[in-house]
Amino acid sequence: MQKNYPASSVSTQTLYDSQIGGKFVKLYAQPGYENTCAVRMSYGLNRSGLKLPKAAGAGASIQGGDGYWYWLRVTDLKAELARRFKGADEELGLTVIPKTLLTNDAELTVQFKERVKQGQAFIDTKLAGKNGIVAFEVSGWGDASGHFTLWDGSAKTLAYADGHNDSGNNDFYFWLTQVNPERTRLIQTVRVKFWELK
Repeated sequence: MQKNYPASSVSTQTLYDSQIGGKFVKLYAQPGYENTCAVRMSYGLNRSGLKLPKAAGAGASIQGGDGYWYWLRVTDLKAELARRFKGADEELGLTVIPKTLLTNDAELTVQFKERVKQGQAFIDTKLAGKNGIVAFEVSGWGDASGHFTLWDGSAKTLAYADGHNDSGNNDFYFWLTQVNPERTRLIQTVRVKFWELK
């Protein structure tokens, strides 16, 4: 799977136009198709012997010029993996910070530190030394419900997580916690699911 997965080094334009082709050519320029994590995961799964069928629902998947089906939504692909593999191998539900704390910096800091502890304990006790697929359920985004990528348990890094792969900040996917500049929205990872690749 690792060798078939288009990580950060593969641009979206290259992935869509050159590697997938067909209806994907120039699709990255269309609103609603900028988020590529489900497509990248579909690419890796399809080429690793876990061929995906057409997803149920209108607009849930697109067939590429290479003949494979590519799923577009994290929610749908996460459900498909759970169906195929009978749930996740490991799962973490993070403490959810209520929106009522949006303007309370002191309490936000306390809650954030607790989320970091939970996420770090999950990495240290459940994911260390393991490689696999990781799905993050994120609340508060307007255009996505989460993120899919690969986890390298030896290096403790994510394969495709631009801006969210630094465990030294609050944007790290395992404990992502952001408040928008207007302080009207709280973006946070609420659940992590992991499927080990053996």
